[in-house]
Amino acid sequence: MVSAVTASERKVLHSWKEIASYMGLSVRTLQRYEQYLGLPIRRFGGVARSSVTAFTDELDYWMQTAGAHPVGRAEWEHAMGELDALRSEVTHLRKVAEELSKKEIERSLDSKLDNRAQFRSAS
Repeated sequence: MVSAVTASERKVLHSWKEIASYMGLSVRTLQRYEQYLGLPIRRFGGVARSSVTAFTDELDYWMQTAGAHPVGRAEWEHAMGELDALRSEVTHLRKVAEELSKKEIERSLDSKLDNRAQFRSAS
C-alpha cells in the first residue's frame, strides 16, 4: 500500500521525459513497463496515446514491489522472442483451423451433392 503522503509532499511528473529522468530509465523501457508490467502511469481521459502523468510515491512503491527487479535487456529480448514465437504459433494454428473448417465445409457440401445425386438417380 502506498504510504500516506500529503498533497503538498506529493510530486507529480508530467511527461515521459520527466518520469524517465526520475527513474533513471529510458522512455521506451518505461513504456514497455507500463504495457507489460503495470507501471502506474495515468493518462488524460484514459486515452491510450494521450499525455501522461505519474506520482513519484506510486512509482517508488511500484519499484519496491512489482518492479523490484527490472528486466535486463537480455531477459527482455528473450521474453520478446518467446512472445514472437507464441504469436507465430497462434497464427499457424489459426491457419490450420481455417483449413480444417474449409475442408469440413467442402465435405458437407460434397455429402449434400451426393445425397441429391442419389435422390435424382433413384427417382
